[in-house]
Amino acid sequence: MSRAWLLVIAAACSSGSPKDDATHIRFDRRDASLAGDPVLRNALAVIGVPVSGKATVAISIDVPHDRGVEDYARATGSIRISCTACQLGDDRAKISTAFGDVDFGHLAVGKLDVAVDLANGKATVSRWVFESPDLALALKLQLELAPKLGDSKVDGCIRFHPAADLVTRAPRTYAVIETTGAELRGDGNFHIKLAGTLDQMKRLNLECGP
Repeated sequence: MSRAWLLVIAAACSSGSPKDDATHIRFDRRDASLAGDPVLRNALAVIGVPVSGKATVAISIDVPHDRGVEDYARATGSIRISCTACQLGDDRAKISTAFGDVDFGHLAVGKLDVAVDLANGKATVSRWVFESPDLALALKLQLELAPKLGDSKVDGCIRFHPAADLVTRAPRTYAVIETTGAELRGDGNFHIKLAGTLDQMKRLNLECGP
């Protein structure tokens, strides 16, 4: 879950007043164009490469106020994102890495289905389905919500491995995956441990737990 997603969508779709003492974030799009919908396009800009395809996005979050200030530690609600036949990159865009700007190529995503639930002071990725002929990618993520969203503590793990033929079929995309610095672990996946806070997230070359 990207903070940029939430903040951009919140700015476009939130409402609230001193009377109800809360901010209500509502966003609902069916079969929206990831490249054409301005709110989605701006939110996805954080990825750094163009994103195309159609997606269904439903967000319903309530953020109570504490003396007029949003208190995300008490936020409740859900985020649902799904798309089929989506694509990251357009074979022209470059992505910035520790080794400089690298041609990204493109990454095909046959299916993405994500659910995030906010309750009891936590935000948890409760459903993650990612299908791609180019990359296997698993995500586990939980935030311990803080009153200020950026201060929320992160506990998560990314596990991934590229398709066996990606290095010959899409060498530019494979090269970007290689720049993550993650090591191959005993389960056959590369691991990246997510820690720190949402504003200062650490992506560590560490083996995750079970």
